[in-house]
This record gives sequence, structure tokens and C-alpha cells, in this order.
Amino acid sequence: VLLSGVSGGIVYHRGMVRDGVWAAWLKIARRIIAIYRTHLILFMLFVAEVGLLVAWLNPPSFLEFLNLDKFSVHPFRTIWNAVLLGNGEPKFFDILPLYIVLLSLLVLTLPLILWPRLLLGGSVLLYVSARVFYTSLGQWISSWFFTPLA
Repeated sequence: VLLSGVSGGIVYHRGMVRDGVWAAWLKIARRIIAIYRTHLILFMLFVAEVGLLVAWLNPPSFLEFLNLDKFSVHPFRTIWNAVLLGNGEPKFFDILPLYIVLLSLLVLTLPLILWPRLLLGGSVLLYVSARVFYTSLGQWISSWFFTPLA
């Protein structure tokens, strides 16, 4: 996560200096859309593969292990939550949504890269407040293993 933030800052800072803030934000938005599209494709392929495995082999508690047991109770709501990057994510599928959230935060913090001490101070303050006050993005992503704020 740290290296992706550093590399994103380096790459998009160069673009911001060369082409302006709006061009850098547009590049970040295109990257977010590409990652989101890839995540949805991988999610659908994963669910289809798990469905075939469960139908063919019927392993006990396999759906519970992968956090896909919600499909049997509320399939539409689970798919909708997964599309919204919420609680419908299978186990170990929260890395790309985390990267999407971090790139979205980069849009907000990219202009602050011109003042590195302010940016570092804000990052430390956000980290400490997330640890001390257990701050998160709410119930929407409560099942994520990684938290974007800590």
C-alpha cells in the first residue's frame, strides 16, 4: 500500500506538473475505472468458478470459508453490494477496492503534494486518529481486511 501510494504520487505529480491538475485527475479517474472494471470481471469469474466447484464437488463449508454464503440467502443484494464495493466481497477480494479508494483519496491529496510537510502531517494525523478512535469508512466496508484509513 505504501509503495503504491509513493509510486502514484510520483507518476501523477509528474503529470500534474507537466499537464496541470485537471489532466492528472482525469488520468486517475481513467485508472480507477479500469481497475473497477477489472475487479468486476474477476468477481464474476470467481463467483462462476466457485459455483461450478460447489455444484460439482460439493465441499462442506466452502462458501462460508470464501465469504460467499450470503449468495444462498440474498443473491441480488450480495451482487449489488459487490458492485458497490461493499460487504459482498469474497474473502481476499478487497485489495483492488482498497486501491480504488486510495486512488480516490489521491485525487483529493494530489494538489497538496506541493506542500510535502502539510501532506505528511495530514497523513500522520489521519493514521493516528484512525488507530485511536477506530475510525473507518463505516459499515459499508466492515468486512474488508485492509482499512484505507490506517
